[in-house]
Amino acid sequence: MLKDERKFLIRLGSAHFKREQKNMISDDCIVKIVFDKGRIAAAGKENPEAASKMANIGSVCLRFVRIFLPNGDSKVVATNLSSDTFSCEDIGHLYRMRWGIETVYDDLKNKFEIENFTGTKRDIIMQDIYATILLSNITNDMILDASPRIIQKYKHTMQINRAYAIGVLKAGLLFVFLEKSHRKRIQMIEDIYVEILTELLPVRPDRKAIRHSGFASKFSNVRKRTY
Repeated sequence: MLKDERKFLIRLGSAHFKREQKNMISDDCIVKIVFDKGRIAAAGKENPEAASKMANIGSVCLRFVRIFLPNGDSKVVATNLSSDTFSCEDIGHLYRMRWGIETVYDDLKNKFEIENFTGTKRDIIMQDIYATILLSNITNDMILDASPRIIQKYKHTMQINRAYAIGVLKAGLLFVFLEKSHRKRIQMIEDIYVEILTELLPVRPDRKAIRHSGFASKFSNVRKRTY
């Protein structure tokens, strides 16, 4: 991204560039990341091409910003956004804007079970991925379309329960697609809207995603979905 002059903001885990995070002289500073032999060797196990680039570059300088969350925790983000253009507060605002992205990935992995493939062949896996993305997009469109119908008669601002709505749509959309009568399809979609509007949750600002370590899929070859 640096080579292509692309701007970025990346959340760092506590173990990412641990030495550099520990040696930050302030909550907003320029940090030099040295690609020593250990880091190059570790990268080479997963991506030899990346390791070769690291060896050639030697080091990079990035801006590290520590963001403080409402619950008292803090996160460090790495970015190449200039402090002349984006203040520390601006970086914090950009970090919080990532929540929508976090929500989509959580939905895809845990609610739509995008890693739960119906087979092992490439074409089947790609078909599952595209079908899940399509279902996710339709679901998000319908939730956005239904949200203005919410009657705000409660103490807190209410929103649609995404988990419940996803379950309803996963179960009902297939029958909508199979229905030949246009009039019945319209009625079935309206029934889905009515149902998802029965389950509402209060809006909770400054939410924090629960992160789980590890990258392996929880779906094994013997737990494949059959629908």
